[in-house]
Amino acid sequence: MLSPDNDIPGMLDNIQTLLNSATLAKNISHNARQKAESFDWKVVEKKWLELLHNTP
Repeated sequence: MLSPDNDIPGMLDNIQTLLNSATLAKNISHNARQKAESFDWKVVEKKWLELLHNTP
């Protein structure tokens, strides 16, 4: 949920939407967690090793 810079009413609307929708808040939280876990060192290390081993 994005608001333009300095759009206080828009930001307030987004916050109220999250506070009034537990399902939306839970989905956003879940998606953010998955995205953050994709940057975990174990995941990144595996990708780097695959890249290095498959480069001629």
